[in-house]
Amino acid sequence: MPFKVIKTIEDGEELISAIPDGWEQKGILWWPAGPSATGKKLEKLRSNEHTVPDNSWNKMPCVLKKGNISTYREALLLEKKLNDVNTENENDIINPPALSNRRTRMETHVLDFNELITEDIDTEGAVGCCSTAGSVDEVDNHANIDFADQVQQTTGKESKIDEISSLLTKLANSFEAFKTEVSVKQDKILQILQNSAPPKAPPKAAMHLANVGEFPLASIDELEEFNKKLNDAEFKNDILAQMNKIAGTDGKCNGDKIAFIIADKMFERQVLTELTWTGFSRTGRVKKAFNVYKNIIQLFYEIVHDADNAFTEKKAEDFFKEKILKHANARSKVKVIDSTEK
Repeated sequence: MPFKVIKTIEDGEELISAIPDGWEQKGILWWPAGPSATGKKLEKLRSNEHTVPDNSWNKMPCVLKKGNISTYREALLLEKKLNDVNTENENDIINPPALSNRRTRMETHVLDFNELITEDIDTEGAVGCCSTAGSVDEVDNHANIDFADQVQQTTGKESKIDEISSLLTKLANSFEAFKTEVSVKQDKILQILQNSAPPKAPPKAAMHLANVGEFPLASIDELEEFNKKLNDAEFKNDILAQMNKIAGTDGKCNGDKIAFIIADKMFERQVLTELTWTGFSRTGRVKKAFNVYKNIIQLFYEIVHDADNAFTEKKAEDFFKEKILKHANARSKVKVIDSTEK
């Protein structure tokens, strides 16, 4: 019997494994349980093409990447290569494209740096830049320097160097003075705006949240307590009203985008690494089932549905399964950028 290479999703991470042919049947992986699942015993089982699973083994869904591999060594080499590449490049390793196809792909792959710049523009910084750029003429007038004429009238190498140095110094001093003047004006404007803004009253929901730990929820205990609190209709309505201010209620927003924003508002990313949808984990690490927090899932659905009327309860479940819990470990290593803060 030959060998195969398969892919599984475990704790939000993709794992590539070389296995005997009989360990995968119709998209189901049979994997040794107990002491045989680790170390030398596992390698001995994996390297024997005649090993047959029994009913004590664990079962889980998988994707067949390549079958009919003649030796275990070849299967291991493919396993290592696929573990070292991104998902989108797996097919290039398994079935390398023709040279002409690779060349076409390289020629047509162009990075759009403008898009990267647009995504990270800070509005206040952009306004400041425009104001400064629009005031370049003021700097020149203030310095009262005609650089080209001054250099042309200078004779001798040393005198030219001295003259240029002097002109650069004057220009630098003039620019610093201008920056100071702009900074003072900005401070005055900010002070006027702060003094004119009415004081904000603390929202009613904030007092409720203090009883369970303010968002984001950072532990399993906080998740369970918050789920219980949602049995109180008044409490739930208070939370929904506060989250509606963030997500919106016109029913025409982008549901997927709003879902990510609300998820990061409600949950600390690290606590999500302790959860799977059903609680099952092949690694043996104890996980908590997220699907038991029905009140939280229902609240999440209502928040996003108010923003996007096309967002259904099924989409809410699939969002947590496929986009949050499956990738919890990877997301926990990325810094949260709060797009709702100004």
